[in-house]
Amino acid sequence: MPTMPIPEDVAIPACGRCQSEYLDEATSSSLAVRLQEVYLQSLRTRARIAIDILSHHISQRRLEQLLGLSQGYLSRLRAGASNPSPELIGHLGILCQDPPARLEELERFWALPDEEWPPLPKAPSRLARSPHRYYPRKPRPPSPSPVSERSGSPGVAR
Repeated sequence: MPTMPIPEDVAIPACGRCQSEYLDEATSSSLAVRLQEVYLQSLRTRARIAIDILSHHISQRRLEQLLGLSQGYLSRLRAGASNPSPELIGHLGILCQDPPARLEELERFWALPDEEWPPLPKAPSRLARSPHRYYPRKPRPPSPSPVSERSGSPGVAR
C-alpha cells in the first residue's frame, strides 16, 4: 500500500518552535507495532472482500486448487483466522478486476503443456538495447561535413 494512516492514539512529538514532527526511538518502535497491526487487518479485510467477490464465480476449493493453496485456507482467511501474504492478496485483487475473464485465463494457463506456456518474446526496449543500465546512450549529433555544399570547396562556409 502506498500510504497507511497513523493510528489516532499514537502521539508523534513535534518541535515546539517550527512544529515539525520527528520520530524518536520509543515513538518509532510503538508506531511500527501499531502499523503492523493495521497492515495485517487491511490484508485480512481485502482477503475477505476478494473471496466474497470470487465466490460468485468459482468455488473456494477450485480457487484454492488453481492458486496452489491448501484445502480450507480460503475459508480460514475469510473467517479472519489466518494472515494472508501480500502476494496472495495481490493475486486475488487482480482476479477480482474481471473475475470471469481472469479466472478463465488462470484455468487456461494451468491447462497448457510446459513447452507452450512461456510468453511470446517482446521487442527489446530502449533501455535493453543500451549497454548502460541507468544512463542510456544518447544519439550523437551528425558530424559536420568537410565540404561546403554551396561553395564546393572544403571547409569554406558562406
